[in-house]
Amino acid sequence: MAQDESPEAADAGERAGISEAERHERLTQLVLRRSKLSPDEAALLAEVFPTIITQHRDQVWSLLQRRGVDSHDAEDLLQEVFLALYNKILEEGFVDSIPGMLHALTEGKVLNHQRAGKRDPLSVGLPSSGSEKPRSQLDVERALHFQGVARRLFSQLSAEHQEVLDKVVLQGYSHTDTAAVLGIAEGTVKSRLIAAKRALFALAEPLLPKSQRGPV
Repeated sequence: MAQDESPEAADAGERAGISEAERHERLTQLVLRRSKLSPDEAALLAEVFPTIITQHRDQVWSLLQRRGVDSHDAEDLLQEVFLALYNKILEEGFVDSIPGMLHALTEGKVLNHQRAGKRDPLSVGLPSSGSEKPRSQLDVERALHFQGVARRLFSQLSAEHQEVLDKVVLQGYSHTDTAAVLGIAEGTVKSRLIAAKRALFALAEPLLPKSQRGPV
């Protein structure tokens, strides 16, 4: 005969027992949301986001390749684009067009990458797969973990380094626009950005796996 269920088992049964119609209604409400997501909506987004990545990954990868980004950097930028989309949806609700927003985010990431020139060794992304197209999906939980670590390290930087990283890296300003906003020369922006990335990497290096650390 049936035994009394634990609260955990009851919760699991309730989630498993949701009808397809109810699930469709929840997803419809989520897609129509145009403001910051509630905790329940954020949980639903985390559940369905891997599907969004699967559906649109080829679009982003093809654009990165057309813009001449090599495979090593393209994989990092692919991760950054989808993480930017994830955060945007969390804070502002679903966009009117996911393909359109992904195109805009990708173009922005490519422009920032090109302006930065030679990449600094500040990366906590997944290992490169050489010339292969990335086979794994974006690990949202892992990426958000690194974001939290980065925020803690960010507060340890000097005010000058923080403001340059905030404008160029976090907000996507060009070097020219950053110089205008901060009232400094564009060359100063570039030199501070390089110094800030190196300082941030120095803080982050003890937290990285040995394979991702700089030379000893």
